Amino acid sequence: RVYLERMISGVRPDLLVERGPRRLLIECKQGPTKTWLAKAGKQAKKYRVLSSQLVLVTPRALTEQELNAVKQHYSTVISECTPSNQDCREKLLRELLAVL
Repeated sequence: RVYLERMISGVRPDLLVERGPRRLLIECKQGPTKTWLAKAGKQAKKYRVLSSQLVLVTPRALTEQELNAVKQHYSTVISECTPSNQDCREKLLRELLAVL
């Protein structure tokens, strides 16, 4: 099952992939990092009720400090994730295959 921006257990993740007992939650963040960095951490705490596997995806390049801040809350952080970024697609595919 795949849920897109659906309210589940009082939270609304961008994408939740579920197969049997395994779940992968993907949160996508756009815009300037300073506008979503703190919110991403707060959301991750709420998302833990749905899954222990949390992935944050952003098209932005993150500084080392920003990356360390989100890695405290997310299992995987994929920055500079754009349609043309082969590395990004491969990382997302690995995460999805682990659930499927």
